[in-house]
Amino acid sequence: MKPLILVVAATVSLSACGDLARRADEESRRIEEASRAAAADARRADEAAAIAIGEGYAFGRVQYSRNGQNVPVGALVVHSVGSDETRGFGIGSDGGFRWPLRPGEHVIVAYVFGDRGRFMGRVMASFSLPRAGTAVYVGDLRIDAREGESRIQVVDQYDEALKRREAPLQAEPVKGLMHPERTAGSYKRRTGICSGWGIVCDGDYRGVRPLQPEETLRGFPITQGLQPRLEWAPVVRPGITYDVAIFESLRDGRAPARRYTGALVAYAQGLGEPAYSPPTPLAPGKRYEWTVRLREGDTVSTWSSTLTAWSIIVVSLSESGFGFGFETPAK
Repeated sequence: MKPLILVVAATVSLSACGDLARRADEESRRIEEASRAAAADARRADEAAAIAIGEGYAFGRVQYSRNGQNVPVGALVVHSVGSDETRGFGIGSDGGFRWPLRPGEHVIVAYVFGDRGRFMGRVMASFSLPRAGTAVYVGDLRIDAREGESRIQVVDQYDEALKRREAPLQAEPVKGLMHPERTAGSYKRRTGICSGWGIVCDGDYRGVRPLQPEETLRGFPITQGLQPRLEWAPVVRPGITYDVAIFESLRDGRAPARRYTGALVAYAQGLGEPAYSPPTPLAPGKRYEWTVRLREGDTVSTWSSTLTAWSIIVVSLSESGFGFGFETPAK
């Protein structure tokens, strides 16, 4: 009879283990449901607080690929139009985001990823938050970075977004897709400025060498007027013309030394001389960034930059190097 007793005991023991496993699974599910409920309650409280102080929400998702490989984005940098400052907002592990913002016009200026946010790239996609208490789905942002240039696409996934965790719980959801900034100028082909353009690149420069304003390379020198003359060293190769771009310079609201390239405010294409002044006055007392690229017909170079710029964490027009700076005089 002892073998039979052993078999019965073993059967009872296995049954007890199965009961314990089921109880553990049930407890795990209960804890998970309680956690989700607590998170939802916290989100409702956050939304109620935001609505109470006159804010709404922007929500969506971002996906970034670099040379065909998906890379998680750590944060997106947002500029509220009318201010010179920006704010960085974190991104969920699945690329989702949901940010409290005041009603008005806003721009996603840049994306940040990598250790301590040392890799950045320019976005410039604008959207509106119409009124407090609304949650605007701004779209799924797709960023494809190849050969130093980022291509931006906004995809409408509104119905799917309402089912995701970043969707609003109390705020009124509406759709208002962001609009990417148009590419400056026109061209059919683009090549690196350090290859085949007669430019000597080194550890300091990648592109043309800026001459005026003085100290534009390492800071924001104050110009003599609101239509400053920008000059750079000419290229010796014949048949080359120049494209010039001037952008607003935006500072990080939490780290004033950190700056981002903002909206395009002036652009000229096919200049025959290595100099340019904006045709209309710039705003007084503001900081700007400028850069130059080379052109031969419908082929252009990448934009000029410096690797010893005044701020090593400025977001560049591509994904390496930085532009040149100046500041207009106050009234």
